[in-house]
Order: sequence, then structure tokens, then C-alpha cells
Amino acid sequence: MSAATPVRKDPKPRVFNGEIRGTKLLNKDPTKHYVFVNPADQDSFGYYEAMGYVPEEASETGVRLAASAGQQRKGEKITYQGQILMSVALERRQEIEKYGPEGDCGSEWANAMEARIVDKGRMERDLMRGFDSRYTRSSAEVGTLQRGV
Repeated sequence: MSAATPVRKDPKPRVFNGEIRGTKLLNKDPTKHYVFVNPADQDSFGYYEAMGYVPEEASETGVRLAASAGQQRKGEKITYQGQILMSVALERRQEIEKYGPEGDCGSEWANAMEARIVDKGRMERDLMRGFDSRYTRSSAEVGTLQRGV
């Protein structure tokens, strides 16, 4: 009789380059959406400001970086590797996704356009739909990076 097959025991996934750990936020406000924005790129920075995002400032009770907890002085903008942490109300973020930053695009607009173009009765489908969100979301968004990817 053969011995029982040993049970495989894999280690837990871990971050090996520190990038995800460096951007991990502690004490996040669940009513806000956070992004890191490059202040040297005025086009991007201005774009986020125009949508309503504001820079987050360090405080004792507010959001902070796990990697630099206690290193930033109260009232300073929270930064990581030259990027500024900005936030906007979650309701505004959902509005931006649904209608676009100025109300003229977004998922509602895309869905309406798809309904005009794609004939679902003929089993057609929009080939741009269904991409994994890891590849289509902004890389500036905090929390969208996944371990092991």
C-alpha cells in the first residue's frame, strides 16, 4: 500500500518589491476615493483638481501612509515618491464614472452608444467590453493593484 500523498503547503503571497506596501493607506475614510497624482504633470494634476479632487494633508486621526506613519508633519500634503495623495467624495467619483467629469461621457454614454451600434439580436458584442479591470483602470488609483499581478 502506498503512503498518502503529502498535503501541499504554500506560503502566503507577499510583496517582494515594496511598491504596494508603500502606497497602502491606513485610516482611510470610506466616503472618499483616493488617487496618487504627479504634481509635476500639470495636465494630470489640473485634470484631477477640475474633477473636484483635493490634496490630502497629514493629521493625527486622518488617512496616512502605512510606510511613513508618523514621518509626515501635521498639515503637510501626503506624498509618496513625489506623488501627492488626492481624494474626492465617493459619490462624486461614482458620478464621474457614470456620466464623465463634465457629464458628456462615462458608462451611461458608452452603454447608450453600444445600444445604438451593437445588434444583440444577431449575437454581436462589443469587443472592448469585458476587459479585466486590472488593465483598464487608472494606475494612479489607490488599491487597484493586486498582489501577484
